[in-house]
Amino acid sequence: MTVRKTPKFSWADVPVTEQQAIIAEIGGDGHTIWDADKLKEAGLNAAAIDQFTKVERSDGSWKGSIFTDNGLVAEIRGVYGLTLIRSLATYYDITSHAFGRGTEARQLTEGLNARFQQMADAHARRMADLAYEDDWEGPQAPEYSETDDEARDEMERGR
Repeated sequence: MTVRKTPKFSWADVPVTEQQAIIAEIGGDGHTIWDADKLKEAGLNAAAIDQFTKVERSDGSWKGSIFTDNGLVAEIRGVYGLTLIRSLATYYDITSHAFGRGTEARQLTEGLNARFQQMADAHARRMADLAYEDDWEGPQAPEYSETDDEARDEMERGR
């Protein structure tokens, strides 16, 4: 019997632009259980969405019950946004000490967006450091002069 190991998920394997897209879609929402298939159809990173897709169950309490347009449900399959937001925030060492799920999601999302902006700014500075000055035209061929011909002729005669 061959046992196949599922590759371990890491945010390091998800491009930052795709992390940003996920946060742009679900960030700031600490309550919703998102439809995983619709998130992937929207172009979000499938590996990340699959990693956080699971069956969420109602616990019977007022805050722990799951409601859809059809009312109370015992369980639903999807991506609980706050779990994903917490995971990505942990990857970047971003924390929140909020008590409410919504406030926590908003704080973590703000921290993530600030980190993404810091990364973009640092990248822009690196690119600017590598760029040439506007007035630099690259290496130039030396200007031609008649003395160049004369020097060449003298060298040829001296051989």
